[in-house]
Amino acid sequence: MDIHSYGEKILTNWGDDENQSNQQNMNFMNPAFDTVRGLKGDNAYKEYISNEDRTVTLALANAMHQGIKAVRGRNYQVQQAFDLYPTSGTSDDYAYSRHMTDPSKGKIYGFTIEWGREFQPPWTEMQQIVSEVSAGIVQFSESASGATP
Repeated sequence: MDIHSYGEKILTNWGDDENQSNQQNMNFMNPAFDTVRGLKGDNAYKEYISNEDRTVTLALANAMHQGIKAVRGRNYQVQQAFDLYPTSGTSDDYAYSRHMTDPSKGKIYGFTIEWGREFQPPWTEMQQIVSEVSAGIVQFSESASGATP
């Protein structure tokens, strides 16, 4: 879980391009696609994620969303990281990708939380943000204990 400000968002994999679940060979390890990643709406490349993993990540992100919302009604948007802006080498993508590059490594679902509505909120607001994000992480953790695959 990578936690930083701001934007009230819960971001899921991937950050380098839009997701797809049909072409497993279209992935970050395939150098044939090195020059075509990161363009929104194109058909040249979309990052592979299995349907099962996408289902799990959305369920966990939505559990976090509900935990945050329960504190004071904030509606953190769940979205793929790429929809915010294209990235490469982020901690959430790295954590998730490890099992793909080395099958002996366990699968880790990575997420980024963009908390709050400003970079440096007043302390009274920051206390509220800490409470809501903490509640979201607790709800996420309870849901993760039963997550598969």
